[in-house]
Amino acid sequence: MKHRVLLAEFRHETNSFAQAKTDMAAYRQKYIKSGTEIVPFFRGVRDGMGGMIAACEAEGLEIVPAIAANATPGGKVTKEVFDFVQKAIVDSLKENRVDGILLSLHGAMVPEFTFDGEGELLANLRQAVGPQVPIIGSLDLHANMTEKMIRSADILIGNDEFPHVDSYERGYEAGHNMAAILRDEIRPVMRLRQLPILCPMLASAREPIASYLKMIHQWEQKSNAICATLFHGFFFSNMPDVWMSIVAVTNNDPELAESLLKEVGDEILANRRAFTKQMLSVESAIKQAIAATEGPILLADVSDNPGAGTAGDSTHLLRKLIEMKAQEVGLAIILDQQTVKQAIEAGVGSQITIQLGGKSGPVSGGPIEATAVVRSITDGIFRNKGPMAKGLLMEFGRTVVLRINGIEVIVCERKFQPLDPEIFRRNGIEPLDKKILAIKSALHFRAAYGPIVKEMIEVDAPGMASQHPANFDLNNVRRPVFPLDQ
Repeated sequence: MKHRVLLAEFRHETNSFAQAKTDMAAYRQKYIKSGTEIVPFFRGVRDGMGGMIAACEAEGLEIVPAIAANATPGGKVTKEVFDFVQKAIVDSLKENRVDGILLSLHGAMVPEFTFDGEGELLANLRQAVGPQVPIIGSLDLHANMTEKMIRSADILIGNDEFPHVDSYERGYEAGHNMAAILRDEIRPVMRLRQLPILCPMLASAREPIASYLKMIHQWEQKSNAICATLFHGFFFSNMPDVWMSIVAVTNNDPELAESLLKEVGDEILANRRAFTKQMLSVESAIKQAIAATEGPILLADVSDNPGAGTAGDSTHLLRKLIEMKAQEVGLAIILDQQTVKQAIEAGVGSQITIQLGGKSGPVSGGPIEATAVVRSITDGIFRNKGPMAKGLLMEFGRTVVLRINGIEVIVCERKFQPLDPEIFRRNGIEPLDKKILAIKSALHFRAAYGPIVKEMIEVDAPGMASQHPANFDLNNVRRPVFPLDQ
């Protein structure tokens, strides 16, 4: 008889400084799938759920699909959402005999009633099934790891790579390890070490991360090692456990796990001053892009990255591009439902006077008043074609392209991180034809844009995802912690 594994996804990366709560409507804007919808939706997609499905099918495990719920990063998750998703999982456990639970999680979820969303969910599921049913979760490397999470699961596996081009592989690894447990081939032991560092968005292929990732991969070659993850944490969650951390999992060998935590952890702490981010001011970045002899030059608006929970309507970079008379520019995105409606009512080719963006709060820079030409109108639906989440359906809502002098701005109804160039092509803009591409993204853009642009410049604009922890009132974070405390 086949082993039966419950499969569920409940993901959110919470920016506790975002004003709007993440409610059922926010989840429906991305997706909520249930039961028989789940496997067809994710099969072949290069993400964690796609990897888990592929592993289960390869290992001969029968999938019991419960629910898949995912929302764009934003404010705290409402209790209604948390209870709804958790109930769907628990109900599926009551209705089905299962031998294991596979979960696609993020690790930085903050519901409105507790700091530790994943810890709460895992603890409740552990209570529901008892100690004998293995629980394995795949996580984002920006997870805020807690002891409650470690106590409640058998294995937690995070991304190695940022950009997260390895989500499929980590999901597959989770499914493979589930099969190994059910065949009684491994008996996992998991250990956690938290490191008092607030880590900005740092690429895994560059220092200081690259060296520590290499150490972890070498450790994973040892005979009793199963997996290990260097979690960067997500300090915008403003909860006690937003520190960097290391998780090591071995086959019944706690000493081996502790050895990695000590070796890598001690070196990171000694080198903690390297964990800061160097960026250019808005004006300096634009000057450098304009002066470049050939393009495209990519300007990354790191501080208004919807993938870190921001509103996606900041105007600081766009305003300066207009002031400096930059030409041959494509910008993605500005979230502004009001302007989208205005442009659609006017029609393609119309000239309109707009109050664009900057409506979410003071840090967003205020609306830009300008005259614009409506260049295109689309439904905002496409599939990612780059290496990250390839094949995943994206729905930005109704989307328009507005031309303001030499700048073409993609304005949409729903906020998503524009990490794939397909958002330009779907809206009639060939990114290779532009001198400058301005993207609201922290690092994920590197996976798909890296091969097509001449240079990538990270821009230090104001915003709700500023890379400087001192810009935030991190009143819930445990202290002392670097860089707030030297």
